[in-house]
Amino acid sequence: MLVLAELGDPTGLRASFSNVDRDVRLGALLEQGRKGRDTDPRIFISAYAGNGWTAQQVVGGGGGTSTSPTVACSTHDHVLMVAWKGIGNDTSLYYTTSNDWGATWASQQRVPGAASTNIAPALSIVPAYQRIPSSTAHGKSSTVAPYAWNWMSMQSYLVWKDVSDSGAHFSAFVDGVWSPPASVPNVSLDTPPTMSVDTGMREPIVVWKPAGTLDMYSTTFHGNATNPSWTPAARIGSGDGGTNTSPTVSSGFAVWKGWGSSDYVFYSQGTVGGTWGPQTQLTASGRIDTAPTVGEYSYTCQGGGGGFCWKTDKLVVWKGAGSDQHLYYTRGYGA
Repeated sequence: MLVLAELGDPTGLRASFSNVDRDVRLGALLEQGRKGRDTDPRIFISAYAGNGWTAQQVVGGGGGTSTSPTVACSTHDHVLMVAWKGIGNDTSLYYTTSNDWGATWASQQRVPGAASTNIAPALSIVPAYQRIPSSTAHGKSSTVAPYAWNWMSMQSYLVWKDVSDSGAHFSAFVDGVWSPPASVPNVSLDTPPTMSVDTGMREPIVVWKPAGTLDMYSTTFHGNATNPSWTPAARIGSGDGGTNTSPTVSSGFAVWKGWGSSDYVFYSQGTVGGTWGPQTQLTASGRIDTAPTVGEYSYTCQGGGGGFCWKTDKLVVWKGAGSDQHLYYTRGYGA
């Protein structure tokens, strides 16, 4: 999981803490990044592996932003990718990559086409696998884990609000090439979207707050960049669930700041069928006034490294309320 925080951004940690999209057979990795405070446009990153955070480092490549950057990773091939909106009136989208866990960075590049936004984008890396029988992968069959996943490639998906309206657009980064920007149907938003990866199907999932409402919805991407398909919008936090900032998702677990005087962290858990449960207050959190964020930092696997794996342990991060510029986190197990 990767975290980026812009402490002066009223939308909070929405784009600042993105999930770890990674090979489910490998150990957990958690990273954090953020934009510099106030007028400092630089982007920083640090890592968390279950026993604390490393010192922050500047993301190379010459990048800078005036909103929250967004970040994702693939542990299979040690790739980090960071994307962001330009500084000030620069509405272009930029990105950079690292192939060695952030030790070195490629020069920043502009996302081609008509990609432009006035708020933070969302980024997710989707591992592409081929499901094969365990007997082929390990030389023996298994009734516990009859299938294994054979790594094929890494694909990145970027979603953003268009600068000219409230519609959402996306582009896929496959084999080093960005697909032309395309519309995400039936999505209208006025705060930054967030992305994750559906655990079971390994497909991108986008969550957002529609423009002019407090409601929250999700949609899942099917197909590919040339033949895209999106599921119908599903309401998150049924009943009285709502936010005036941005919800954040991490593989079937969404968190958000309550609206009005409900200035605490709330969450909802999704189901395999694409529906969401009612909102529940995260009692371990303190008061907040910006959006929190969530990700995973460990997996539970059945049947060994090539068996069936599911994400269990969550880590929720938020900025303190008011003038409190500190970042806080809490861990949850078995979520």
